[in-house]
Amino acid sequence: MHQHDCTTPTHRIRLASSMIAHEGTYGYVSQLSREHAISRQGLYKLRAKGQEGMDRVFSPKEQEREEEVWIIRAVLTLLVEGHASREGIQRCLEELLGVHVMLSRHLSDHPSSRGKSPGAVETLPAHR
Repeated sequence: MHQHDCTTPTHRIRLASSMIAHEGTYGYVSQLSREHAISRQGLYKLRAKGQEGMDRVFSPKEQEREEEVWIIRAVLTLLVEGHASREGIQRCLEELLGVHVMLSRHLSDHPSSRGKSPGAVETLPAHR
């Protein structure tokens, strides 16, 4: 069978969407493969990419959690390695990351030394 690439993003999106929508339908992948002259493996790869994209778009909580972890890491680095004050940490994060953080007045009581979840940091969008 002659193999060719999906040349347009719209075509790839339609194929990936179709694969996701008809997942589990017997013979559907073979039918698409014949109709579009694309290997079944290529179609499965498109479906996987489409699913990843949809997961990323419709599951922003994981991304928000990753950003929160980066901010907490930055706070701890500035505190422990940079010996920065609470105000200094806030200014650095606002300047470098574009976020304003509300820090606990008791950074020396930070839960990292006790194995608890970090509750000392609350992020707010920076006003510029």
